[in-house]
Amino acid sequence: MTPANRVLHYNLVASYGELIGVRAFSDLHLDESLVRWSDLKRLADHDAARGVKYALGIGDIANLVFPTDLKRFRQSVLPKQLQGRDAWMDETIDYVANKLRELGYTWIMLTPGNHEDEILKRHGVNVTKILTEKIGCMYGGYSGVLDIRHTFTSRKQTPVGNATVRILWHHGAWGGRLAKGYNGAWPYFAQHDHWHFALYGHNHAARHDTEIRCRVMGSRLVQYRCHLVNLSSAVAAYSDDASITHYAERHGYLRTPCAPAVLWWKIVRPHRKHGSEQHTEILTHVEQ
Repeated sequence: MTPANRVLHYNLVASYGELIGVRAFSDLHLDESLVRWSDLKRLADHDAARGVKYALGIGDIANLVFPTDLKRFRQSVLPKQLQGRDAWMDETIDYVANKLRELGYTWIMLTPGNHEDEILKRHGVNVTKILTEKIGCMYGGYSGVLDIRHTFTSRKQTPVGNATVRILWHHGAWGGRLAKGYNGAWPYFAQHDHWHFALYGHNHAARHDTEIRCRVMGSRLVQYRCHLVNLSSAVAAYSDDASITHYAERHGYLRTPCAPAVLWWKIVRPHRKHGSEQHTEILTHVEQ
């Protein structure tokens, strides 16, 4: 079994002041018949038009619902292209990989959620690892740390500086439609040092909380923003066809938006003044 790295590194060559955006997804469930594909494609086209090149996914990218008791299996849970197929799992993986390619991003990483983990546990198939090989990105675990390292070059292409944006993720284990996962996510991510974005999902809800943290830089106490983001889902739990009952409807969950977040940041060049301490400033915000 291929091990998943707890800490991932991704290198970017950038310019000081360049605005960088990464679209962050969770709970896409791309092989679910109720996925809001038109909304996803519209987001991706909008991102392409404004220079959001990169994306990542933190679990439940695939749905993979196939009960072992075929008498209880509802064909309606699958898109029509996959209904009645013999090599169901292989074709589902190919189907999901093609959908990820259609979105047009450069994928940084994919990580498993509870759906992929169940398939690994019950069938011995590492769906997430196979998907990363098919679309050419990094493979991470259920939780971990992603350091995006920026190298800045001069006009002569010589290195003149570097900075790191740190993204934490955990697919999520904190259900509850009222707290929307925040009450569990906050202490979990508080265990980690010096991060800019913390991403979680699983409960299909959308939420963004901005906090101020402080760190010591020389003799100064420097404030910076960090963001906890619940990444929602692409599944429309309440279908226009009332004969299709999603499990979220059975449990009375609230309707949720398709609201994957864009993580934005800009790295500001240090001002060099005589006798003053300098630091590279990382400006961040989240669009959801």
